[in-house]
Amino acid sequence: MVKKLIIRIFKSCISIICRFGDGIGKTNQTEIKFLKNSPYHIVLVAPFGIGNVLMISPILKLLKETYPHCSISVIGEKTSLEIIKYNPYWDNMHFLSKHAIDNIKLFATVSCDILMCGYPGSSFRMAFYSIFSSSKYRIAYEYPIIGGYSSFLFTHTMPRIKKHFVDMNVDLLKFQKINSSVDERKPKYYFYKSNDNYEKEFLETHSLTNEKIVGMQAGSASEGGGKRWPFSRFREVAKELTKKGYKIILFVGPDEKEIVCETNGMQCDCIILIDNT
Repeated sequence: MVKKLIIRIFKSCISIICRFGDGIGKTNQTEIKFLKNSPYHIVLVAPFGIGNVLMISPILKLLKETYPHCSISVIGEKTSLEIIKYNPYWDNMHFLSKHAIDNIKLFATVSCDILMCGYPGSSFRMAFYSIFSSSKYRIAYEYPIIGGYSSFLFTHTMPRIKKHFVDMNVDLLKFQKINSSVDERKPKYYFYKSNDNYEKEFLETHSLTNEKIVGMQAGSASEGGGKRWPFSRFREVAKELTKKGYKIILFVGPDEKEIVCETNGMQCDCIILIDNT
């Protein structure tokens, strides 16, 4: 294990030195040539935040369609990756730790022919972890070296141009000459279906079949409390929506159950769905 790490770091250092020789500000645009039917191992490092993770979902499908025999591993923050939990186009999912040494071990042990860092997310931390991977190709967007970003630690980088996050992520596939249509670039969320009639049965049970419905995710998981909107504001929004004839469904995660206690102050009826998984 230690010997492999040393060899990987040595190879990474050589590629980094080459980047210095070419000039840090110069974008590496060389094509990465892969055989379509080979069983490649591809690692996609997901950005933080469920919204940002959803923006990388088109990449998963495009890679699987281009390399049908490939294995795709997604690495990211556990709570954020929930948004692609039921996406059928990844094979393995790995969660980042709060401890650097554990993340180094993770990147060192995951099989990898090519590593891509989703946008936005090419921080020094992810760039540093990537050099411990077995990947010959490490792809990300360019960031300035100052301010904690180190694009030179990647082998291939794309210049940052103001675009939609989905387009910026899909553009990372240009190194492999993978093109896509507008429809193929649309993010898609996949639901878990234990029962094909679940949605219909749920609506009928709660007399919502012909109603206008608004779903609210009032929490942001235990690790996202700093970004959480005060629940009092959700109450205000729910009250106004109810006046306009909408029915409210409140989605609550397994570590957000304290929110249920706060619903007592809501001046409207709402249906509460608690995920215990």
